[in-house]
Amino acid sequence: AVCVDTPLRASTMPAMSLTSFIAPAGRAGGSCVNVKAGGRTRAALPSDVTWDASEAACQEQCLGLKWCTGYEYQIFTRPRGRTRCILQRLPIKQAVPATAFDAVCKIKVRNVRLPAASPPPPPPLPFALPQGVRWAPPPSPLPPPAQPPPPSPPPPAH
Repeated sequence: AVCVDTPLRASTMPAMSLTSFIAPAGRAGGSCVNVKAGGRTRAALPSDVTWDASEAACQEQCLGLKWCTGYEYQIFTRPRGRTRCILQRLPIKQAVPATAFDAVCKIKVRNVRLPAASPPPPPPLPFALPQGVRWAPPPSPLPPPAQPPPPSPPPPAH
């Protein structure tokens, strides 16, 4: 299974805060291994398992649950095309190869801070300039500074 890490649920505040999913220890392929359990995870509650949903739906489920630490998304070859989403409750340590199915393990990462977006560019000019002509701001409406009077001519010699 191929999964693209995509940030989800970005806020509209100047500096954005978001939740994303990343691969544990840089490896997403395989079943999730919990930090405390030490073995492959199995959901304790039937509500933690969803059959035949897309991986995007699996991510959305995890995003909506505060306790969800990540998910394992499984794709079965027998029966062909069946999928299973297992939401994780314990911290995820790593992913290990799965043998009976293809699997992807992802960790939910909260409060990733992104810098504020740059201000938008100025609006385009309401007209097109001829090629090679550059726009310059209009001249100031103030009058030009006054020139000093010329020096007086020397008085005539007597």
